[in-house]
Amino acid sequence: VLAEPGQVDLPRLRQYPAAPGTRPEDPEEAKLEALRETYQDFVLELHKGMYLTQLTSNREYSDIHCQLMDDLQTLKLDQCNGDIVEFPLSGVAKVYRLVQSDGKLYTTSLSSTLPFASSAPYQSCEFIVVVDFLRRKLAFVFKELVASQRFLLCMELLTRSAQQLLPVPETGETLSSPAAVQSPWSCEPVAQMEVDLQAQEYVLHTPRPQE
Repeated sequence: VLAEPGQVDLPRLRQYPAAPGTRPEDPEEAKLEALRETYQDFVLELHKGMYLTQLTSNREYSDIHCQLMDDLQTLKLDQCNGDIVEFPLSGVAKVYRLVQSDGKLYTTSLSSTLPFASSAPYQSCEFIVVVDFLRRKLAFVFKELVASQRFLLCMELLTRSAQQLLPVPETGETLSSPAAVQSPWSCEPVAQMEVDLQAQEYVLHTPRPQE
């Protein structure tokens, strides 16, 4: 059971992304400590459980309860329909963000490695963070740019931590976000996103006890 932030540490990376509120000219030690604090706070919040908005396979919105298990490797989703869905974070292929505007989805080059930018250009948009398990995807919807950036950043770190616990050779790679990015507001349209939770290898159905 997690009780202290010190029980959680960053995964091993060759290069770490920027934390919210840091500047390029800040000392590396200060930037790393800010990132560590952001990550630890996120992990503790997720371990306690948080309510999020999910975009389902039929493009509907659903309020779900999301919680990180004690092993820090399993994400548990309560879909409020009698099922508990568990996803192993070690099975995440990538985490990325889309922007939805006027019913259309766009990719964005705004990487989690960039400083947390103003949300002014995106006031009328929704931000979708997709956790990709190769065969299926989890999509979480955020109204605020900064909230989506924090979730994207910390979820990438969390999945990398889970993957480093597997018995595989250490690669020492950076996060999946591209190191070189274009303008932070550069967007490209994408095809309709496939979002489906019914992946047998990742789903554990647990009937809720009758009250």
